[in-house]
Amino acid sequence: MLRVLENSDVWIAADSGHVVGFCLLEPDPGMVWLESLAIDPAHQGRGLGQVLAHRALEAADIRPERPAALEVSSVNQAAIKVYQRLGFELRRERRRYKRASRPVDRLYGTASPSIERNVGLAPC
Repeated sequence: MLRVLENSDVWIAADSGHVVGFCLLEPDPGMVWLESLAIDPAHQGRGLGQVLAHRALEAADIRPERPAALEVSSVNQAAIKVYQRLGFELRRERRRYKRASRPVDRLYGTASPSIERNVGLAPC
């Protein structure tokens, strides 16, 4: 596992010493991928994912020459809302696989260096 994470940045959110979320960033030449953002269901809905991703992206030095990018399923509306609040914009859609009743698209987004402007966060 350490080998997989060797070139990645992993940010952890903890509550009373217990991990309640993480954000995984992977640098690529000229950009940074937001690979994963997960918050324990008991801690969701309070903005923790947004704060965690914001801090990780801020530390990654996102700018026009080095944007952030991600993929998210079109059925994951909660995640899409978080990413939009972080400044990510839909760039393209790609049909990836089908669920039992309908197709599911993968949405690709990128964030500009204005993510800080698009997120109203107070210091913790």
